[in-house]
Amino acid sequence: MKKILLLLALLLPLQAALADTLKAGVSQDSWRQDVLQKLAIGDRFNRTSLPKSQYTFWVQIPKWMTGTWHVFQQQNIRAGYPITITPSERISIFGSQVDNQGNPWMKISFPKITTTKRPGDTIYAINYTLDFQNSGSAVVEMLESTNIHTDSGKITQIDKHNSRATFEQTDSNGLSITSENLSMPDTRAVMIPAKERQFILDNSQTDEFKDWLARNGHSDLIP
Repeated sequence: MKKILLLLALLLPLQAALADTLKAGVSQDSWRQDVLQKLAIGDRFNRTSLPKSQYTFWVQIPKWMTGTWHVFQQQNIRAGYPITITPSERISIFGSQVDNQGNPWMKISFPKITTTKRPGDTIYAINYTLDFQNSGSAVVEMLESTNIHTDSGKITQIDKHNSRATFEQTDSNGLSITSENLSMPDTRAVMIPAKERQFILDNSQTDEFKDWLARNGHSDLIP
């Protein structure tokens, strides 16, 4: 119990400051006005039109979440309908640094681009993290996303939505990811990725991580 209270005492101030930083960053983003408004269905898609990351922050994550995870498919769950399975492939790396207490941290830059490949549909998601909560037993990330769907190099659809991604540990020490579109509360997608690699310290990010901790009032955590 003492360890849990200590963890929460550390996380809550970090999360409160993070939410303010994220809101300020999203409000200042210009890509949606300068570039997104010019994209149209039927246009040939050019990856150079995707935004560059403008803001970087670090979040503490549970040890069970760290490593390289490979999603191959997702379960589509909708109230009143049979569960369906859709091929959906992407790779995610969670965690790259450790503080002096042994806690793993993950770097998040936004806008963050994720690519999901499905038959006849490659989706480029431009994600803006609005909030990130780590309770120790689960991680919840709130996202504002613009999804650009393409097929054979052409834009077929553009949609925007807010979503909630929940990361939880499974009984077999695996990872479960549940994604919910907040405009469709009766639907969700569940993914059980395969772990391809354990946590690896990225030495190229260590100086940046130390500098971020110092600038954000957490010098006591610098490794």
